[in-house]
Amino acid sequence: MGLKFLIIAEKPTAGLKIAQHLSNYLNSDFEECKFEYKGTTITYYTVGDRIFVVPLEGHVIDVKLRRGTDYPRFEWEIGLKKKRGEKGDNLRREARFKLLKQLSKDAVVIGATDNDEEGEVMLYYTARALGLELENLPRMRFVELTYEEITRAYERALNGEKLDMGMAMAGHYRHLSDLFVGINVSALLSKSAVNHGSNQQIMFHLGRVKIPLLRKLKQERTEIMKEPEIREDKEAKKESDSEPEYVVKVYVDFYGLRFVDEIKAEPDEIPEIFSSEWKARVIDVKEEEEDVEPIREVYNTNGILEEVKKHGINPIKAQNEILEYLYQNEYISYPRTPSTKLPRHIDFKRRIEEMSKQIDWIDPDDFIEKIPDELLVEETEKHAGIYPIRVPPSTLPPDYLITWELIARKFFTALAKPAKRKKTIVTIKVYRDGLEFGEVEAEFWEYSYLGWMKYDNEFHSSEFTPDVKVGEEVKVKLSIDTRELYGGYTGSLSIRKEIGEIKRRDIGELLRWMERVKLGTEATRVEHIAELRKHGYIEGEDKVAITTIGQKIAEICENLIPIDLKDTREMYEHMNILKHHPELIAKIIEIVKEKVVKIYENVNVDEVGKELNNLGNCPNCGKPCKLVYFNGRYYIGCSGYPDCKFLLSIS
Repeated sequence: MGLKFLIIAEKPTAGLKIAQHLSNYLNSDFEECKFEYKGTTITYYTVGDRIFVVPLEGHVIDVKLRRGTDYPRFEWEIGLKKKRGEKGDNLRREARFKLLKQLSKDAVVIGATDNDEEGEVMLYYTARALGLELENLPRMRFVELTYEEITRAYERALNGEKLDMGMAMAGHYRHLSDLFVGINVSALLSKSAVNHGSNQQIMFHLGRVKIPLLRKLKQERTEIMKEPEIREDKEAKKESDSEPEYVVKVYVDFYGLRFVDEIKAEPDEIPEIFSSEWKARVIDVKEEEEDVEPIREVYNTNGILEEVKKHGINPIKAQNEILEYLYQNEYISYPRTPSTKLPRHIDFKRRIEEMSKQIDWIDPDDFIEKIPDELLVEETEKHAGIYPIRVPPSTLPPDYLITWELIARKFFTALAKPAKRKKTIVTIKVYRDGLEFGEVEAEFWEYSYLGWMKYDNEFHSSEFTPDVKVGEEVKVKLSIDTRELYGGYTGSLSIRKEIGEIKRRDIGELLRWMERVKLGTEATRVEHIAELRKHGYIEGEDKVAITTIGQKIAEICENLIPIDLKDTREMYEHMNILKHHPELIAKIIEIVKEKVVKIYENVNVDEVGKELNNLGNCPNCGKPCKLVYFNGRYYIGCSGYPDCKFLLSIS
């Protein structure tokens, strides 16, 4: 019967594509199969009788802290991912793992998750739970879900491409850091709140990324009914003390007025200046031709999310829905990437020719023959940027089509030939009463070949070069300016009132800041913002603002819990070390543990609890208010409950 293979994909669509492409490549039958388990059904695929393709649908296996009562907790284990309130999803994860265990018993397992740290660690956790030999796990690595890319990745996996333990350990370290910081700090806040009157059920959902993000969104405290600022200026003048100054400006009228020089003059000198004999003529005409190069790069995740925002598309929808759809249906390459480069092994010339058959104004001759090295991914790099694969149908929703077009235009611009422009410099000399007065240069730009300018999404313009010869006469024009002529003024009274405002942050601006300070990854930044909204710490869609409970947490973290961007930068340094030295994982994780232990040693739980519950008095009965939590929401509630039922939502 021969050797069997189990291919583990990351998502159902990817699993389906892999199975279909391998079926065509191996000339074997493709079949969609069902696995029944405890009332739930899992879909997987077979190619012939030797290849099984099972999609994970995200993390099935994850790292989690072991149960315990004492914090901080650091004992971790790898096991089935289970989330409170997700009974159906938890059962599907259990069923998938049951299927994987069953199929992996007598098969060679090949990983085919997404090509990033998250995909690598997802495969690492799954393979570890299945008891596989991690260092020699075959790995399909692809940036597209096309036939050519999937079959190439399959052959490379059979011929020695392995799980990248450096990327896996970098991802594992990030997961553990998030766990150690998030769960322990959240537990610290919960304990503090309960000690000062909050209900036992209170929970916080914080982490290494969310805390600095909340601090960034923190509002300045608003002072209610702030006293107006009154300023009086009682000094008054009937007329100005300054004397006017007269200036004669000299221009040549050569396809528009062009300034030559100016002459400061007393009023009685001006008639003489105007009565002088003014002449001007062309003394030189130079022509130069130059290439105008485009910016040769494609979009990375943050780049395209920033761009779609300018076109009215919500970045969260763009990442979670639009880009995923375009990728899974082979219209674009993998969209969660930090890179702005192209993979070396793909024939982009052929791709452009194919797309030009559907978009008739695209000319294959507009593109360079050889892609420069600086635009190509190095062999040691795992990521490539986002680029188009084929043209989507016009029946897709407008926001999907706009997103694809932006990606395509950036790609075409990066590969197009330079524009060519002719620069003509005309030198004009000005004479006053036969003597040289000054000269001016007039520059004209004319494009002889548009090149990349046809393809980007910017506006371009140029002017046509006039037909001009040396010795040609040019008109001179004069004008008079009066400077420093100010009138008198009366005294003044100003009354300034300062009223607070809710400052909203544009999500695109927030994503740019997160990229700049290395907070989160391309794959998770949008999700962190969505999580803050889900738990009631921020509100809003395209523009977000911090809520009352988010503000309270941000202030406590800023003043009492020492977690900031320095820790995030340090984490990324550690991740880069682990990519090259995965054997250092245990040593680097100890550094994170020490930081969390120091937080617990130095934070005053009593002070945190008091601040969390410093919410004033009940407007109904006058008793102190407390922070209350139920049904996943935060409220200001009266400590006199149940006698007083005052409740105000703050999330």
